[in-house]
Amino acid sequence: MIPTQIKKNYLLILILFFGTILLSINLNKPFIGHHDWNGAFYSNFARNFVRYGFRETKLGSVQGSDLKSPENFRYFTHYPPLLPILLSLSFKIFGISEASARLVPLLFSLGTISLIYFLSLKFFDLATAISASVFSAVVPIMIYFGKMPVQEVLVLPLVLLSIYFYFNFVKNPNKVNFLKLIATLFLSHLTNWPGYYVSPLFFIHFLIFSKNEKKFWIAIVFPLFSVLMFLIYIAHLFWLTGNPFGGGLIDVFLFRLNLTDRPIDYTTLRFVKQQISFISAYFTKPILLLTVITLIWTLIQIKNRRINKQVQLILMLGIFGITHNVVFRNMAYIHDYMIIYILPFLTLTAGYGFSIFTKSFRIFSPSINVGLVLILALSILLQKRDFTSALLSSEGFLSGVNLGKIINQETVSGDKVLVLSPDFKRYFEVFTDFYADRSIEYQLTSQEELAQKTIPAKYRLIIAIPSRDTPQSTVNFLQDRYQSYTMNEFVVFDTDEKKL
Repeated sequence: MIPTQIKKNYLLILILFFGTILLSINLNKPFIGHHDWNGAFYSNFARNFVRYGFRETKLGSVQGSDLKSPENFRYFTHYPPLLPILLSLSFKIFGISEASARLVPLLFSLGTISLIYFLSLKFFDLATAISASVFSAVVPIMIYFGKMPVQEVLVLPLVLLSIYFYFNFVKNPNKVNFLKLIATLFLSHLTNWPGYYVSPLFFIHFLIFSKNEKKFWIAIVFPLFSVLMFLIYIAHLFWLTGNPFGGGLIDVFLFRLNLTDRPIDYTTLRFVKQQISFISAYFTKPILLLTVITLIWTLIQIKNRRINKQVQLILMLGIFGITHNVVFRNMAYIHDYMIIYILPFLTLTAGYGFSIFTKSFRIFSPSINVGLVLILALSILLQKRDFTSALLSSEGFLSGVNLGKIINQETVSGDKVLVLSPDFKRYFEVFTDFYADRSIEYQLTSQEELAQKTIPAKYRLIIAIPSRDTPQSTVNFLQDRYQSYTMNEFVVFDTDEKKL
C-alpha cells in the first residue's frame, strides 16, 4: 500500500529525484571552481567545530587551520553561524570531504524546489506547481550554486517556509501556526541576513490585509522578533570578541552598502546592466518570457483592484527577491550568485505564465501540460548546456588546492610553512589553508633573513613560486642551501635537508 502523501505528491517526488541527479554532478569535486572559495572557507570553520567542539568555540566560526589554543581563536563574524554548524554535523557523520560539505546545501535546495511546488499548489494550481518546481530544478543557477556551501542557498527555503506558514497564520491566527512561523523565522535569522527581510514584509502585509482587531499588536511582533534576534547576535559577538561589533562587522556592512567604497569599475548603470545579464544567463530567456506573461496578469489585477492572495504572494516574492541586491549593491556586483534570491519569484511566475499560456490555447489535458513542461525544461538544459558545463568544469583555483595538498603531505600538524609570494596569498589563501590544514605565512623574505638560523628552526618548508613574485635570485639562493623539488609552479625547499 503506497502512503497517501507519496501517492498524492508522486510528481514532486519525481521532480526531486531528477533535481538530485542534476545537483549531484561534481558533488565530490575539489573546491577549485567558480566561487568555490565558499566551500573551502566555510568548511574550514566546520572542521574547527569538529576539532574543538561547540563548547570550546562558543558556537563561533573559528578562523585558521591546524591546532590552536582557545586564547588564540580568531572569529569570523560577518554572518550568523548556522551554515558552518550544519556543515560540521555533516562532517561528523560522513567525514570531512567536499561531498559532505555539498550535501548540506543540496538538501536545502531540494527544500527550495519543494516549497516552490507547495506554494504554487496552495496559491495557484497543480499545473503551476509542476512547471514552477521543474523550472527551479533545471535553471543553471540551481544546478551549479544549488550545492555550494554558502548562506544564500540555505536561507532561501527557510524564507519560503516562513512565507508559507505566515499565510497559514493570516488565514488562521492560532497558537500552533504562530509557533511554526516563529520557529522558521528563528532558523532563517540564524542562517543569513535576508532572513530578516520578511519581517517588515509581514508587518506591512498584516496591517493591510488582516481583519484582526488587534492586527497592529500582532504585526509588530515580526519586526520586534528580528530586533531581538539581532540583539542576541550582537551579544554573541561580544561573548566571542569582547566587542559587540567585533570582527569588522560595521566596516563590511558599510562597504556592502556601497557607501564607503566601490569596486574600481562600478557605476549604477553598469550594476543594473550586470544584474540583467546575470538574470538572463542564470535563469534563461524562456523563463523570463513566461514571467512577463504573469507580470502583465498581475498588473491587470492590481489595476482592477483585485489584490488577491496570488497577487500578494507574487509581490512578496518579488520584493524579497530584489531587496538584498538593491541594498547591498557592492556585494551583488562582486558575487553573481546573489541573484538566487529572485529564483522563487521567477520560477513561480514563469510556472503560472506557462499555465496562462496553455489555457489560452485551450490545452487542458494534464498529460499534455506535463509533456510540454518537460520539453521546455529539456530545451532550457540544452540551451544552457555549454554555459552550465563551463561552470561545472571551472577550475580557476586549482593552484591553491595543489599547494595545499603538497603542504599537507610533506608536513605534520604543528609544522609551519613559509610561502614566498604575497601575490599567491591574495588569490589562493583560502583554498591552500583548507587543504593544507597547516599554519602558513605568506611574505617575501630577504636573502639575509633566509640565511639566519631562525628560518629552518621556524619553518618546516619554504615554498617559492617564481612564476609569480618570488625573485629568481631568491630561488637560486635557496637551491644552494636546501634540497628541493619542483611540482607544477612550486619549488619546495625542505629545511630539514640542508646541502653540504
